[in-house]
Amino acid sequence: MKKNFLLIFMVSVLFTGCHSFHDYVVESDYSYKSNFKKYKTYGYMIESNPDPYTTQNTELIRKSVDFRMKLLGYKFSDKKPDLLLNYKIFNSNFEFQGYNQLKIEDWLKQEEEDEEYDPIKYKLSNGTLLIQFVDNRRRSIVWQGYASGINPSSYASNDRIIRNAVISIFDQFKVFALGYSIENPN
Repeated sequence: MKKNFLLIFMVSVLFTGCHSFHDYVVESDYSYKSNFKKYKTYGYMIESNPDPYTTQNTELIRKSVDFRMKLLGYKFSDKKPDLLLNYKIFNSNFEFQGYNQLKIEDWLKQEEEDEEYDPIKYKLSNGTLLIQFVDNRRRSIVWQGYASGINPSSYASNDRIIRNAVISIFDQFKVFALGYSIENPN
């Protein structure tokens, strides 16, 4: 089992390297007030006003997200999960407030809450997929990743585009669940 998991993880990483988003903006940012070392479960938020681009791709987005969360050791729970995930496909250009930060795995090594945010404006293009993690207890966004510049009509015609967008976004989030290790994935 351990060898199978490690093989799947390595193939996933190799596949990601072969399918990078050179023409797209792929970024993420996180909250300095979050405690990523305590999260082990996740669930999904229910959107009150879903748009057609997101709705028609919900099953594939969730399947792709579930795969990546499982690789990181997170368990799905519909009863009080640590993290609530939200996602949306935007079908127009817009500006987005992000932050210039260390990679999350580098920040976790030092984990300074006093860190100052360095805001940066991104011009995100038509077809942006945004994935947000909300701390369920605090009700605040603790991480968000986005892939921009993917024509929304191509999402409907090619499942691989969504899978690659999710992979690219999750390449920005390299945080294992509480108590999880590659050597002992249970």
